[in-house]
Amino acid sequence: MLRSVKTESRPPPKIHMDAARNFRAAHLSEDPMRAWLLALPLLSLSSVVRAPATDPLEPVALTALDEASGPSHTLALGRFRGEPLAFVADEDRAAVLTFSLAKEPHFVARTALPSKPSSIRRLGSGELAVTLRDQAKVVFLGAFAGGLRIVASTDVCAEPVSTTSTDDTLFVVCAWGHAMDTVSIRTHARLSRVDLPREPRAAVLDQEGEHVYVSHAVGSRLSIVDRASGQVRAEDLGVAGLPAPPPREDFIGFGSFGMNDPEPPPTDEAHRPRTATQGFSLAFLPAGTWGRVFLPEVLVSTTPAPRKGQREAPPMRTSGYGGDLSGGIAARRGSSVPALATMQTYEGKVRHAPSTEVRGTSSCLLPRAAVTTGDGRVLVTCLGSDRVVEYNGLADDPDAHVRGLTGVGRGPTGIAVVGDEAVVWSSFDRVLTRFELASGLEPRFQVASDEKEREPDPFEVGRRLFHRTDSFNISGDGRACASCHPDGRDDGLVWSSPDGPRQTPMLAGRLATTAPFGWTGDAATVRAHLKQTFARLGGRGLDDKSLYALLTYVAKMAPPPAPSAPAASEAVTRGKHVFESYNTGCSGCHGPGRGYTDGEKHDVGSAARGDAQRSFETPSLHAVGGTAPYFHDGRFASLDDVLRHSPQMADTSALSPGERGDLLAFLESL
Repeated sequence: MLRSVKTESRPPPKIHMDAARNFRAAHLSEDPMRAWLLALPLLSLSSVVRAPATDPLEPVALTALDEASGPSHTLALGRFRGEPLAFVADEDRAAVLTFSLAKEPHFVARTALPSKPSSIRRLGSGELAVTLRDQAKVVFLGAFAGGLRIVASTDVCAEPVSTTSTDDTLFVVCAWGHAMDTVSIRTHARLSRVDLPREPRAAVLDQEGEHVYVSHAVGSRLSIVDRASGQVRAEDLGVAGLPAPPPREDFIGFGSFGMNDPEPPPTDEAHRPRTATQGFSLAFLPAGTWGRVFLPEVLVSTTPAPRKGQREAPPMRTSGYGGDLSGGIAARRGSSVPALATMQTYEGKVRHAPSTEVRGTSSCLLPRAAVTTGDGRVLVTCLGSDRVVEYNGLADDPDAHVRGLTGVGRGPTGIAVVGDEAVVWSSFDRVLTRFELASGLEPRFQVASDEKEREPDPFEVGRRLFHRTDSFNISGDGRACASCHPDGRDDGLVWSSPDGPRQTPMLAGRLATTAPFGWTGDAATVRAHLKQTFARLGGRGLDDKSLYALLTYVAKMAPPPAPSAPAASEAVTRGKHVFESYNTGCSGCHGPGRGYTDGEKHDVGSAARGDAQRSFETPSLHAVGGTAPYFHDGRFASLDDVLRHSPQMADTSALSPGERGDLLAFLESL
């Protein structure tokens, strides 16, 4: 039976006697961060351990409870003087939550942080490393008799989201900063930085610790970093096609995907290229002197499957996004297929294991956290369906041995394994679930955090809707809003549509002042644009209450962090002058008043094959440096390509190399 453990009331946290003196001394030394750290209260762990009769400020090393060999996410385990504990990076409350995993599991304490955490990891040193996403920092927490406390803070690349580690080095993956920093675990000093492609999200080390494997949320690649040389090799995860799907007689569709649709013409899935997306996590399984890297992914096709015998380029004008809506879902297997990419470290080749299901208990269209077990299984949390799926990591075809495990709380973003049990943190419901791997069907318990039960507010409801992969109201083939807009950003893909080829735009931080919406500016409001999008995905649409909740969430999504380069640097200043100059004319359409768009439609000679119109709305330049490719059809791979090869839009092709470099610096600062 599912058992809920109620949170016990706790006395207010005690502040050490020296805290006020330490804060004053640090404040007088004009070191506000040190002042903040020294004044932190130590939240009580007295329900778990008895404080020894020693100096309460002496840290106690957290020891291993699990292997912790994969990338960090929102959950870490450890022992504090023998007591099993779970530590959670709670982004919603900007805190680390501590739970006891003893016979009577319960919530223990909340440790406040200076900003929202994105991941947490137990280190071999006994400390916890927590990434602060919007402050470009890693903070190190020590375990004391009184509770957790920050003992050090290190500046790292922009938007740190995950870590992995050896005994002496922490590897920090930064999404928006598209980089990986190394940090000394002993001194907490940053050691080096390696540039990476767009949106890296997780990393694992091979058996010998010689290579770091990095996944990416977009871009269809796996980066492999050689630690000795710092060189990066990108492995393409795209596939030329997939086997034909099995018949789905049990499928019940809606709207344009109904059972009564006419039999579709035979299609050739083997010649339908697919791109890998949703690379948010990795897992590693050691096997002697080598090992196996696992990357949960979704293989996406942005155009319809060709008909049998057809070899010409696929049409870019279709009735829906990525294909035609008529003919039933069996006509195209689905634009998105869950899969598990695997790589043997000794051979360096990627293999894909696509799911035979279009939707069902094994479908995982928004994979978020992954872990391996001692007997070779791979467990993956599925954000869109609130389940955990299990693969046989020892099989040549892991997906042939996949099973859907237990349902967990909404928004599972962290997972760990202890013996024959798994522990899962669900961020949306803020609950911890533990279940036996043998049965995998019913949780042993769920324990909530320190908040009383209440009705979710519109933002929370909207967040759930944004990530749903099992709602026919949103789409007919399992795509969620987050499928194309991970973290409210873009997937870097160009989709066929009723209007022609359309690149996915970023949403987060761009909607407040950039109306109208859509590449052709046909929607006056976000609400109108969403209704059009649901229809093009084969969805039935949302009722007014649900639509209001989704709009609330979309409007409040956090934008990417501010660029780490100083906005007042000389290159940026010179680039601004180039941008605003009469000769280039950039600011004529991209003025700063409305997010660097004038909200008007222009014909700049960019219409492509399949476009229904020749004029396009001026896109926003907010965070433009991190949203490649560019133009409505994604024809330019970089901003430099745009400036070199688009003379009809602005006179930038005649700029000198120095001027073009300055202009790029300015654009990347926006």
